[in-house]
Amino acid sequence: MKAFEQAVATLEPLPDSDPDARVIRVQIAIDRADFDGADRLVQDGPSDHPRLNSLRGRLAMQAGETRKATIYFRAALDKDPRDRDAIQGLGVALQRVGDPRAKESLQIASRYDHLKREIVRCGNVPNIEPEVFAQLGEICESLERPDQARVWYQVAIGRDPLDARAQQALTHLDQAAKTQALTRH
Repeated sequence: MKAFEQAVATLEPLPDSDPDARVIRVQIAIDRADFDGADRLVQDGPSDHPRLNSLRGRLAMQAGETRKATIYFRAALDKDPRDRDAIQGLGVALQRVGDPRAKESLQIASRYDHLKREIVRCGNVPNIEPEVFAQLGEICESLERPDQARVWYQVAIGRDPLDARAQQALTHLDQAAKTQALTRH
């Protein structure tokens, strides 16, 4: 059984009212270049679902409706501000309409891509240099993901307890978390 057929068969018992199943169905339609079918699926889905809005934006871009795409990508990001695909999509859409804010979105998406490449690279290297983990922490920190950054810094320190860079970054994160906690009260 081909992968698409297997995915379709797996999704078959799930109701159309399940927005997450709908997202997968839309993705399958897009992968098959069935853009009309994908468009019907997203239009019938809930208007506040972030992944469906991201896919709506992608389909609007495919149809050349760039301004409409920006609306969908922004709606997706309102619900999930860390959605890499929506960030990238918004950046491309803004770039097409000449909006200078495109650069920021594209840079953020690029940092997500960099993080993913580094994580994959780490999985393929048996003896990873400890400074790589600190670099992963820095990338996560630049993406405003302090919890993930903290974990990478802790891994770096676990591999090399004298890693001053990771120690300083972890201290900085801890101080920022304490400051943030105090400002909430």
